[in-house]
Amino acid sequence: MATIVLVHGINQQFESADQLEAAWRPAIAGGVREAGGAQLADAILRGELSMRMAFYGGRFRLRAQGGGSQLSEFEGDPLAEAIAKEWLNRATQSDRENVRLVAERELGAMSAHEAGQQGTGSLIRSAIAALSQVPLLADTGLAFASSFLWSALDQVTSYFKKPELRDSIIRDVLSLVTTETRVIIGHPPARDGRDERECR
Repeated sequence: MATIVLVHGINQQFESADQLEAAWRPAIAGGVREAGGAQLADAILRGELSMRMAFYGGRFRLRAQGGGSQLSEFEGDPLAEAIAKEWLNRATQSDRENVRLVAERELGAMSAHEAGQQGTGSLIRSAIAALSQVPLLADTGLAFASSFLWSALDQVTSYFKKPELRDSIIRDVLSLVTTETRVIIGHPPARDGRDERECR
């Protein structure tokens, strides 16, 4: 039973519920404090409000350790292609010019080649390659960025295309939600100084 239930996002397969709870608690308290709730923030930090992480990342751990998804798994998959394109579309709205230019260039190239000519797998490969050049991801090294994006695409696609996986994740979340639950917080706080702003 928890007053606050937390729901993490993708690519958390090498973390644990305890690790994520420990990282989120001060970020949430900071956001509450900035919003004017100093006493509530102190109560959160002291652990006076029960907080539990609905952890499902472990369901993707073995797949990630085995090398993750392969391009062939996404060939002919319109959902995977749509997700990759949407990521690029979002990148074109960035306030960073270099991010916008990379995304716009790749979307332009995709428009110039019909999916039937280039092939879905190639479109997705191009999107991943372009996104791997985006700062923050690119700064970690091209190989890591590409691996991170393939893993993210794999997890999102699997969630929507595998009902048994999706149902089990939803059960994990609902198992922590009781009549005592007052708040459900989703979407992970960033680890680059934006934690408090994202929790407001």
